[in-house]
Amino acid sequence: ALTGWLVRNHRDAAEAARLRAEQTALLAEMDRTQAVTSERARMARELHDMVANHLSAIAIHSTAALSLDDPKTSREALSVIRENSVEGLAEMRRLIGILRDSSGDTAPVAAPTLN
Repeated sequence: ALTGWLVRNHRDAAEAARLRAEQTALLAEMDRTQAVTSERARMARELHDMVANHLSAIAIHSTAALSLDDPKTSREALSVIRENSVEGLAEMRRLIGILRDSSGDTAPVAAPTLN
């Protein structure tokens, strides 16, 4: 009877340890998933903010370039438009590259340039 009781206690302790390990692994996976989700949301906000900023500047300067008859001012506006489009594209590529690296996506991507 004592041997049976010891074996049963040992099995119960082993089962409890296994359940604790499963719960710990599940909690760790949930934490990892939440961290990835929050980081992606942060990066999406950053990407949106940067692209919106560059596109707003492009819209404003293109309106100025179209509405003015002064070639020098139009040329300056077009220069700012080009600069903002190149910077916006570079920032977008940088953040998308980070997202691809973290997702494991290794497919080659065509990368057009404005340079």
